[in-house]
Amino acid sequence: TQTQATLDMTNISLGIAKAGIYAIIIALSGCMRGMQSGRSAAAVGEATTSAVVTAIVGIIVTDGIFAVLCDALGI
Repeated sequence: TQTQATLDMTNISLGIAKAGIYAIIIALSGCMRGMQSGRSAAAVGEATTSAVVTAIVGIIVTDGIFAVLCDALGI
């Protein structure tokens, strides 16, 4: 099929590496904001929202870095 003809191990490996790095970003942002959270229910809700926003921004920045690197390397 066209998908098999287009994909090679470089693309698959890069996708797996990106998924792992994104998982680390999500885990670290959740842990960081959780440790900074207060003890009330409202503080936990605010920390959760902050963790989600931090993770999304981190993933967007990291994806931009990946795009620049892949373009520079010709991948």
